[in-house]
Amino acid sequence: MKGYDPNDSPAAMAPNWRRVILVDGLLGIVVAIVGIVLAITWSSFGGAVIAAFGVLYLFAVIRRFRGFGDRRRAAGLDD
Repeated sequence: MKGYDPNDSPAAMAPNWRRVILVDGLLGIVVAIVGIVLAITWSSFGGAVIAAFGVLYLFAVIRRFRGFGDRRRAAGLDD
């Protein structure tokens, strides 16, 4: 099984690529916040696991942002 490669994503060349990354980042933030709220109100372990997934997703979004930027610069689309 191959891991995620930002170079395989056609969204990197889309004119609205920053908006795509922004929406992905907001999703990660919402999941992390929901996990924190659940850790306080429901189950500390379950909420912590969900919050951790949100934070890990944010790290993946940061990697994707960097990969998209590198790919766009290589293609001469630096903006």
